[in-house]
Amino acid sequence: MLKWLLSKASKTSSSPVDKYDLNPGAAFGVRAGRFVGEFFVYIESVDNVHQLLSLPNMQIRQLTVAQYKTGIDNNIIEYQETLPTDVFKACLAQYKHAKKPNNWLK
Repeated sequence: MLKWLLSKASKTSSSPVDKYDLNPGAAFGVRAGRFVGEFFVYIESVDNVHQLLSLPNMQIRQLTVAQYKTGIDNNIIEYQETLPTDVFKACLAQYKHAKKPNNWLK
């Protein structure tokens, strides 16, 4: 899956109509900052905090709505594309696994 994402990184598809719109499976490349080089896959929002799965690390990252907007506005994160359903399902399963307590031991 990582090879597939990396092959798509330079082929940015059209962005959502509203640059702040998020749909499950939206993939973002991180262009600057502490997580540069990672891909963030949007999973869901809980209490105005976006839950993302970081690839290739398979870790959960959280961005507030304000952090997300700042990242978009300042080109820190860049929309790449919405993942195909089967790839998103694999990411969702990994996200659910990572949310379980004590999974950092496994």
